[in-house]
Amino acid sequence: MARSLIADPEWANKSRDRRPQEIRTCIGDLEGCFLRSCIGHPVGCTVNPDIGHEHEPPPAPVAKPKKVVIVGAGPAGLQAALVAGQRGHRVTLLEKRDYPGGHVALQAKLPGLEDRGELVRWLTLQLSKLDIDIRTNVDVTPQEVAALSPDAVVVATGANYSRTGASKNQLAPIAGHELAHVLTPEDVLLDFARLGQRIVIYDNTAYEVGPGIAELLADQGKDVFFITMDSAFGMSVTELGIDKVISKRLLPKVSFKPCMKVTHISPADVSLEHIHTGETEVLKDIDNTILVTSRPPEEGLYQTLVGQVSELHVIGDARESRWSVFATDEAIKDGRRVGLLL
Repeated sequence: MARSLIADPEWANKSRDRRPQEIRTCIGDLEGCFLRSCIGHPVGCTVNPDIGHEHEPPPAPVAKPKKVVIVGAGPAGLQAALVAGQRGHRVTLLEKRDYPGGHVALQAKLPGLEDRGELVRWLTLQLSKLDIDIRTNVDVTPQEVAALSPDAVVVATGANYSRTGASKNQLAPIAGHELAHVLTPEDVLLDFARLGQRIVIYDNTAYEVGPGIAELLADQGKDVFFITMDSAFGMSVTELGIDKVISKRLLPKVSFKPCMKVTHISPADVSLEHIHTGETEVLKDIDNTILVTSRPPEEGLYQTLVGQVSELHVIGDARESRWSVFATDEAIKDGRRVGLLL
């Protein structure tokens, strides 16, 4: 119950009053609480950015409401809309996809990460109580923003996985990345029908998404080859012990090739090279290669709007794409911060 009460200090009262849907559920990622305490930071909470701010007065209603346009309904955009709406601003929230949640909504499709969807559920429930104009399936342009005549614009367009295979460990694009059968996690999680039987997953993020996709596809009966330049799964979450959980779940299901990099992708083969010995290997008859290598910020709209609107903010992964396990935690805090600044 300790983490549950950090996520929602009113948990007991809401349970007593039979309002379970109102409970802000702990999603169990341990980012804001356990991991922060392990590295000497104050305890916080991914889903509850007010933790640590209890000594501050509650946000005051604004004297002069602004017309605020928020572009992007990922964690940062949802939180910014919630705080701004609670303070009395007139908020329009625009989302490119047909659902809110951004990368968290996609993560919730993966084995073991289903609870991440609770964050999106709770935020959208709270937004439904406010007079906020939420529009989905909107591919926002600067002209559309200008047509709304906003007093302030918040860009929360997030980040998408790179299609080139470039990463901090492999700066150059991978030869063959432009082929039609080379996909990103977004492609896979939004359209499973595109996949063949033999799948290569190339993961240089050391996080949970690559292994999650590998397990999901292996459970569907796919032949999965998991390639990484690291020596083990989930190297960025070793402090939490999640790497050991991932290894235990995945090793019986996939062909694991550590300390390898992808050097070339052809229509049917994937060429590998060992990063220490230089030995090479070619995987034959591969139907799809999924690149889980980097997530550049989607900052084009922000750059275009600079100097075009009187008040402009950029938050979340659109401001700085983060690979650390704190990514969602920091996005939520970013949304709270901007919601209070408006």
